Amino acid sequence: MNKGHFSHVPVGMPKTWWVWGLRSLPNDNWRVKDPGMKTMRYGYGLIGVTALALATGAWAESRVIAVADFGTSASNGTPDGCTDLLWHDTDTGELIIHYMAKDGLSVSNMVGSIDQVELRNGGSGYYSTDSLVINSEGTGGIGLEAELEVIGPIAEITVVDPGRDYENGTLVELDPGAAGGDGCIAITTVADGGADSGQLADVAVLSSGFGYEPGTVDPGTGILEPRPHLLVAFPPIGGDPAYVLCYADETGRIMDDASGFGPGIIDNGSGFIGTPSLEFVIPSIGATGAEFQGYLYGGIKSVLVAVNGSGYTSDPEWVIPGENGFGAQIATSRGPGAVHDVKVTSTGRNYVLPPSILAVGEGIGASFEAIINEGGPQPIARASTDQAIYVGGGLDVDAHPGDFDGDGDTDLIFRRADRGEVFLWIMEDGVKQDGIRLDAIVGANWHLIGIGDFNFDGIDDVYWWEENVGRICLWYINHPGSPLFAADRPLLDYRWGGWVPDSSWRPFSIRDITPAHDGPEILWGNVDTGSVVIRMRDPENPKFVQHGFYVREPGGALLNAGSSWEPRHFGDFDSNRFDGDIFWYNKDDGRTAVWRMHLGTVFDRNYLSSAAGDAVTSYHPVGVSQYLVEDDESGQSSMHAHVLWRQDETSRVVNWRMDRSLTAAAFGNSGEEADEGREDSSGDSEDELNTGVILRPFVVDRAVLMNVDGVTSELDFNTAGGNDFGSSEDDLGDFGEEGEEGKDEGDSDGSSGDSFDLGAFDPLNPSTWPDGVETADEMIAWLGNNIFANDPTTWPDGVESEAELATWLIQMVTLLDSIG
Repeated sequence: MNKGHFSHVPVGMPKTWWVWGLRSLPNDNWRVKDPGMKTMRYGYGLIGVTALALATGAWAESRVIAVADFGTSASNGTPDGCTDLLWHDTDTGELIIHYMAKDGLSVSNMVGSIDQVELRNGGSGYYSTDSLVINSEGTGGIGLEAELEVIGPIAEITVVDPGRDYENGTLVELDPGAAGGDGCIAITTVADGGADSGQLADVAVLSSGFGYEPGTVDPGTGILEPRPHLLVAFPPIGGDPAYVLCYADETGRIMDDASGFGPGIIDNGSGFIGTPSLEFVIPSIGATGAEFQGYLYGGIKSVLVAVNGSGYTSDPEWVIPGENGFGAQIATSRGPGAVHDVKVTSTGRNYVLPPSILAVGEGIGASFEAIINEGGPQPIARASTDQAIYVGGGLDVDAHPGDFDGDGDTDLIFRRADRGEVFLWIMEDGVKQDGIRLDAIVGANWHLIGIGDFNFDGIDDVYWWEENVGRICLWYINHPGSPLFAADRPLLDYRWGGWVPDSSWRPFSIRDITPAHDGPEILWGNVDTGSVVIRMRDPENPKFVQHGFYVREPGGALLNAGSSWEPRHFGDFDSNRFDGDIFWYNKDDGRTAVWRMHLGTVFDRNYLSSAAGDAVTSYHPVGVSQYLVEDDESGQSSMHAHVLWRQDETSRVVNWRMDRSLTAAAFGNSGEEADEGREDSSGDSEDELNTGVILRPFVVDRAVLMNVDGVTSELDFNTAGGNDFGSSEDDLGDFGEEGEEGKDEGDSDGSSGDSFDLGAFDPLNPSTWPDGVETADEMIAWLGNNIFANDPTTWPDGVESEAELATWLIQMVTLLDSIG
């Protein structure tokens, strides 16, 4: 690799700023010692959290310095959707990775966990839905969960979403052989009738439920008189609703076609583009569980497996027949076969002896062997020697994860602030492959804000900010392993990014959050006014800012937080696969909050709380971690957010898990229905997911103290002190006050009086506006005071989720702005 140098020197850096190629690291900085494990046993508690009485001991100096997805275990570094923790011992300099389980609280590679389950004999007659259980006592371990992968034929294909406009035909495997099998043939049938597409053609009962107002039986004749219940399905804006009658028997259960009283369509409606969601017009109090499947004219109603095929190791993907069809989704399940593999989903802990393991369900002959992890979390090692790596002690070691060779695995940038040195590690499978010291001495006033691919070469770049003069500098890594490696370019190149002259502004985090812009965006906050700006760099010339905008409400109002609030990190707090929600921390009183974002607009915001009150801490936020949890029954998956904290004085680490229980606010269901899936703080029913249903993004259901051995301890929140909820005038966007006050000005449907019909509202036609509203600005203010994300009764017709509401509001405000 060629040597190179820079003709300009960043402020705070020595004038000799050279870049050299890959070379060995000096032993005095990266010394090798015998690996050893110590236990962290002491620390001070959270503000508002009961302190634990723990004895002093070693490893009290361990702290988490980075959160990233390093993989599933020390033997498999493939990213698995679960954020892992990188620990640093400030005494010895040792580094350890905690590979986290999908619950985000337990360490999968801790001492006594089951590292893997080996298959001795595959047997026969098993189904892919089978699970494994521990069959022997006396091992001392708890908590193992595993899934079987079964080789077998295709047993069933079910219609998840019928779509519309389909023609009869057969399903064809999208990539024959990719699922390991061949020979399956499936035939589709469509909901016919010849009516226009977009109308409801048929309704099936998927679940009868219970508790619905029952029918009656004539005591003389014994004939059942079913009780009718009215259902409605609302189409997108511009369509007409469909109405359906369903019937309940004498026990209060909904009747299906087999009973002779299946659901019947009163009005087919129009304008549907996918499976309609059918709701009870007047639901019975306490009734639960009934589910319906709607089919559109021309939509796929059923799939018949004509030939099962054989040898499938996974479910195949399908080409849906019909040239004009769209929107259909199907799910495949495999039939009985031999066990092919075992996947450990929860490793458990405290196992001393290998337990006996049995498969639950039909099937015979399979046998398994459990491999226990006896060593626990191991120090990071070099690929060439398997020796543990020590990076030196002290509090000046900082780490930032990124992909610096373009292979999809997490690599690391290390910085020693005390010496101004920066090191690049290329990682794979949790092992260091290459170690490169970048010959760029970084002054103490420079802060590494984050990582992102600003120049689109397939590898991440480093974003620096100088706090005294506000200058920006981008570092480009030109690693030989990158897809677009240029041999004539130095290993490290840089670009100045200009100055931010106002010292009250500072960057906090980097994330690619805006679909309208290519590349990562930078989250900036004003520490004096509380203003928030998202700045986008020009993808053609990243040294320049292409666009920047203040964060606002859907109604257009600028949001300013108080001077003590800092927008610290991005994350996905509501499980909508958009990780651009903003996490806030109040450095003065320790309160926390979240802004839920949509198209660069805050459509919901609130303080974080626990069952005891506001979620308050004196710790330092390390980052927002994410855990991808898959629901095996539904096939859906959801991101779960955690906030990781560190107390620098004692190096204690605390993990806040956000509440995983479901809320149906996006569908306008009642609070009682929303709470059905929620158990106590230790329950796990929250993993049961429904399409479009969001999680509760503002509630912390568990606070867990973690140590480097992988042992966790539950913490209890006490009632938080400090300011009252939402009481400060300069608080976090003044939320919690104005919205509730404005809500009283309108009636239950957001109409603000009998003279206004929201359904007839046209932003470009003032005659459709409410009485007394005369200007576009007044109309924007009316929308903000009368339509609420947490009250679906105020939403316009056809809007069925909070995301749709935010889009609708943004569109209305844009049109109102256009007329001045």
